[in-house]
Amino acid sequence: MGDDLPPDELNYAPGPGLHFGFPYCHGGIISEPEFIGVHQCEEFAAPAIPLGPHVAALGMRFYDGEMFPEKYRNQIFIAEHGSWNRTSPIEAY
Repeated sequence: MGDDLPPDELNYAPGPGLHFGFPYCHGGIISEPEFIGVHQCEEFAAPAIPLGPHVAALGMRFYDGEMFPEKYRNQIFIAEHGSWNRTSPIEAY
């Protein structure tokens, strides 16, 4: 799909039975070309947070400590594996 698609995503599942679109939809907004017309992205639960394209979330931790500044408290830290095949790397954020 190119350098900027498809995005990874963080999903929130507060209960059973949610479907986040795989393999029909990427990032809540992009239909998988192989399955166009089978399902619409709007049929599925939207991502809680969109992540960058061509990254893979490897781990996640909720932070509720007091070592880091206030803006990091009660937030999520996500470790990502970047893509090896992008034309230019994605900057960390």
